[in-house]
Amino acid sequence: MADQVHRQAGIHCVRDLPHRAGTAPPLPHCRGQDRAGLDEPGSGEGGDTGSVTPLWIIVGLGNPGPEYKGTRHNVGFEVIELLAKKHKIKLDRSKHKAKYGLGMIDGTPVLLVKPLTFMNLSGQAVAPFLREHGVKPDRVLVIADDLDLVLGRVRIKPKGSAGGHNGHRSIIALLGTEDYPRLKIGIGSVDKSKTIHHVLGSFKPDERDTAKEAMDISVEATERVVTISLESGMELVNPRS
Repeated sequence: MADQVHRQAGIHCVRDLPHRAGTAPPLPHCRGQDRAGLDEPGSGEGGDTGSVTPLWIIVGLGNPGPEYKGTRHNVGFEVIELLAKKHKIKLDRSKHKAKYGLGMIDGTPVLLVKPLTFMNLSGQAVAPFLREHGVKPDRVLVIADDLDLVLGRVRIKPKGSAGGHNGHRSIIALLGTEDYPRLKIGIGSVDKSKTIHHVLGSFKPDERDTAKEAMDISVEATERVVTISLESGMELVNPRS
């Protein structure tokens, strides 16, 4: 369905954006960190020896360009921007067909990523960051919209299939595994004939507050995932059995 959505809407999701190799500034090598974002022994506050804090990669999916800003399909981008603003992380670097920023969330090193590949090729931006920093898929949180969830509902899953979402399909294909966490933000389902207009449209005035609340709680859930545990994030947003 997502393939059809993008084709009919004229979004060329299978094109690569121009990218000049070597033009992006190098990732800062934080004091006391190796390439995987691990604190070296004794580098933390108070000189705590043997303490390591692995890097988390947080990816928000969406389509690049001002014409897609604020659309339902771009809620992943918006959560990344909210996280960046709250934690003073600049998304001013370009690499691997993505905009990104490196910073800290309550002592945990994080890489915030917004793929610029268009939705269907999101994996082309995600996989290279994992290889570069030696991060395993279970420390990558992918944030995206979900048609099957009621508007405003948020869910976290530790792994799973693409579920019809082409961004996830691309990431799964490039990583070679479905075993990575994902945070889903409900945008509500509509009749099949209206799907294109729905996902590429902006939230209606009476939907905006609900959507904003969902993105705010997504920020909090993401913070819990990276600073406490995946289970803590799930406890915040998933229904209790």
